[in-house]
Amino acid sequence: MSKRAGAFVEGLSEVQELVDDLAADLGRSVTVDNPEFEFVCASAQTGPIDGPRIAAIIDRAPPRGPLPWLLGHGIETATSPVRIAANEEHGLLARICFPVRGEEGELLAYLWLFDEPRVEAAEVERTLETVAALAAVMIGGDRALLARVEEARAHADGVLASRAGALEAAIAGGYLAVEGELLVHVARLADAVDGSPRIGQGALVRRLLAALHRGRPGCGFLLSESAAGLVVIERSRGGDDTGRTLRRLERAVADADAELVSVGSAGCATSSPIDACVRRARFSAEVAALIGHRDGPLAWEDLGAWRPLIGWSLDRDAIAGISPDAERLLSSDARDYADTLVAYLDHARNTTETSGALFIHRATLHYRLQRVRAVLGDEALDDGWRATALHIALRLHSALQDRALQERALQDRALRDAARRTRPQ
Repeated sequence: MSKRAGAFVEGLSEVQELVDDLAADLGRSVTVDNPEFEFVCASAQTGPIDGPRIAAIIDRAPPRGPLPWLLGHGIETATSPVRIAANEEHGLLARICFPVRGEEGELLAYLWLFDEPRVEAAEVERTLETVAALAAVMIGGDRALLARVEEARAHADGVLASRAGALEAAIAGGYLAVEGELLVHVARLADAVDGSPRIGQGALVRRLLAALHRGRPGCGFLLSESAAGLVVIERSRGGDDTGRTLRRLERAVADADAELVSVGSAGCATSSPIDACVRRARFSAEVAALIGHRDGPLAWEDLGAWRPLIGWSLDRDAIAGISPDAERLLSSDARDYADTLVAYLDHARNTTETSGALFIHRATLHYRLQRVRAVLGDEALDDGWRATALHIALRLHSALQDRALQERALQDRALRDAARRTRPQ
């Protein structure tokens, strides 16, 4: 039976009994997954089994490779059994998927049978009886689910407020893993970036928590909200754990018709206040959104020279505050050489490496740098503190420019698509 850190799914024992009874009647193995394709329970093994199913049972996580192919059969929207042929590429045996749906058609779970030997009509009818019984059990657990959602929110609030014993209580309740490093992630959503009030009202978080806790013994992390986005707290043993956490969150966000823009992360040592970790993760998410980092979370530990800018708004107004020299250069007739200066500073003032990176002659590089010095004076580049501030401010300017170009390209594409749709045929 599925179990994790003391938490349990209400009704899971009834689900297990129904699954075992069906398996005994059919003489076949029966498995139930939640809507995220994560293992809930299974009967004793009878007959053939394939590698992906073994991996799902052992790892308690869905095998990523076959999922797009399985989803291509329409099982997420199906209201009746779906036969799926064998797939040698993914090592899958033929199987039948029985969607388990609630009274309003909401997807509660998937029941699976291997279709080798072929499942006959009478067996399908018997399985549909179990599917109906499963739906009744799972719907009956909604009240318990809501109580679990509120409990999860209370644990998150306690940990974020650094209340005494809150972390230990969350672990004991099964809402956080027993082992691993405490990590904080801040996930920025599309409507949180443009100031929409959707985040902060709590409705979205409750909806996400319900989706994350339904049909599983606990989602393994805590979830709350802030003005900047979703705050996720987990105990992670490494990249695999964090990857699973963020994939679950991303699927739930997509199902809620929201869009995940970026994720920032920060480790939280025992001596670090949790609010400081949240602030670092929030800033990391802001940097990730600015530079278009979408390959997983951007960790505070990997921000490099962006870290001194924590507390600053990453916008055009910040440039003059960070470095008046940068503002003066960008307002001068030498502003086109700002990128040249950034490359020069990036390459530790090595003129050979800089000219090679820019594909220009060294004489051209020296001419541009002389133009910059004429505007700023020699001290702006020769004084270490001023040059560092100038470098950081120009880096911010470059990132803002890149983002503006990307947004303009997306807008132009949207306008072209709209014009194409309205064009007479």
